[in-house]
Amino acid sequence: MFDYGHAWPLWENGTDKYAMEPSDYELSPDLTERLQSCYEYWEAHCDLEGQWDAPDSRDRWLANTDQAIAILRWEVSSFADVRDERD
Repeated sequence: MFDYGHAWPLWENGTDKYAMEPSDYELSPDLTERLQSCYEYWEAHCDLEGQWDAPDSRDRWLANTDQAIAILRWEVSSFADVRDERD
C-alpha cells in the first residue's frame, strides 16, 4: 500500500514497527530500487484523492508494481505473506 510521507509500501501487522523498510526484510538492492521507483512515480502522478494525471500513468504504475510485488513475494516467501492493497 502506497501512502504519502512513507516511501516504502511495506506494512506489517503485529509488530511495534508498523511502517517497515526494505532493510527490515533484507530485500535485494534491485527490489529496493524498484519499490522506490514505484513510490516516486505514484507520488508524481497520483493526487491526494487518488486521481491520476492520465489513464496511461495508472496503467504504467500498475505494470511496474505488478513486477515489484512478484519479486517481493519471491524474496520473502520463506517468512512472510504479501497482500496487494493497491487502489
